Amino acid sequence: MDVTVYVDVLFVINFLINLILLKISSFFMKNSSSALRLTIASSLGSVYAVCMFFPDIEFLYILPFKLMVSVIMIKIICPGAGLFKVAKFTAVFYMVSFTFAGVLLALVYLGNISTENSAFYENGIFYFDISPGLLCSAALICYLIIRFSTAVFKRNKILGIKILRIVLCN
Repeated sequence: MDVTVYVDVLFVINFLINLILLKISSFFMKNSSSALRLTIASSLGSVYAVCMFFPDIEFLYILPFKLMVSVIMIKIICPGAGLFKVAKFTAVFYMVSFTFAGVLLALVYLGNISTENSAFYENGIFYFDISPGLLCSAALICYLIIRFSTAVFKRNKILGIKILRIVLCN
């Protein structure tokens, strides 16, 4: 089965996804970045995704390089951030990314959307053709899930966790 992937479409879709993920992550980190910084960081992530078609540089798709690209993207949108904030921001970025991917796969699965002729895995990147509507739906649901989860966590934190000690026979 041959899959045709257009590099420009791959770049644009990845750019939009990176922009959405960075924007949602920035919201949760209470970070306001300029549109230029978000554009540069999203472009870097998109160029990285497009590079999957160059087999000579497949070593760039091992975990340390993936993490390094993520950290560079975060440093672009948070240039003055220290090590702790960058680590925390990167963790939030991955949490948002994994939630987004899960929501997207759930929508594909639950919506019986065929990916038979439009999906493949190359150099550690899973690619499948998605519609703009599906992309927007996944972004909104991802945001709502994380927003609801953090609200529940904050409420439980405010209520506090009480330790109950039960002693039997003395």
